[in-house]
Order: sequence, then C-alpha cells, then structure tokens
Amino acid sequence: FDGMANSKFVMSDLLQASFGGTCRRIMTVLSLFVFLVSLSSTLLTSVRVPFALARDGWAPAALGRMSAQQAPVLTLLMVACVASVFTLTRGFDQILGIYFLAGSVLFGLSYASLLVFRRRDQKNDAPPAAFRAPGGALCVVLLILVQLGIAASIVIESPEDSITTLSLFG
Repeated sequence: FDGMANSKFVMSDLLQASFGGTCRRIMTVLSLFVFLVSLSSTLLTSVRVPFALARDGWAPAALGRMSAQQAPVLTLLMVACVASVFTLTRGFDQILGIYFLAGSVLFGLSYASLLVFRRRDQKNDAPPAAFRAPGGALCVVLLILVQLGIAASIVIESPEDSITTLSLFG
C-alpha cells in the first residue's frame, strides 16, 4: 500500500515489479494506443454536437456548413482552437476535471431525456415502448444523482475551471 500511495503510475510500477521492464513498456504502448483511439472518438463527437446544434438553429449557421469534401471544417477549427487553448493554459489534472465535469453534465442530461421521452410518450398515447425495464425510472434517477455528485465534487475541487467549463454550455 505504501508503494501505491507513492506511485504516480501504479499499474506500470506493478507490472515492472512483477514481470520486468519489457512488460511495462508493452503496456505503456497499449495504453497510448487506447488513449489515442479514445481521443479520436472524443474529438469526433465534440465536433458533431456543435455541427448538429447549428443545423437545428441553436448555434451559428456557419458551424453547420460542410466543405466540398463533406467535412464540417469551421466546426473542426473551432473545436481545435478550444482544445488548444485548454492544452496551453491548463495542466493535465485540470483538463481531466474539465472533461469529466462536461461529461457528467451531458450524461446527466442524456439520462434525464429518457424520463422526458417516456413521459411524453405516455401523454401522447404512443404505442408501448419496445421494452420495459422494471425499476428503469429509478435506475435513471440514480444515474442522474451519480452524475450530479461527480459534477459537484469537481465544482468544489476546482471552481474556476468549473465556471469556464459551464460557460461553454451557454
């Protein structure tokens, strides 16, 4: 436990102690690969949201335009600029806090939309949902509470970065 408490990279140190430096290097390369794949998907979704908002009239129309090659170039540039500013002005821990705060807000809203859609369908006498989950609404409420807890923890730990992050939603 003392080794874990004093380590910045617990799994890496454990692998080196258990299997040697080669295993540690292999896991570092695999971790880097997983990180890059995750980053790729994050960037693709972070471009898609402002693009879709612009197409729906909730953001400047220019963000909803496609190039001749069918790429949302202006939206890509905007996301790249915001990411660059955060990268140049924040540390890794701060960027993670910003990412997790934004994620917790967006996931919480996504979960809440399930409740809204089910309620709306009930009011409109829509056909029954394709599936029913016993206690589904309770699970959704619990997930929302978990996301609120994560967001509150981040806001308490880093109020300045939280204000910046939440202002991006406005």
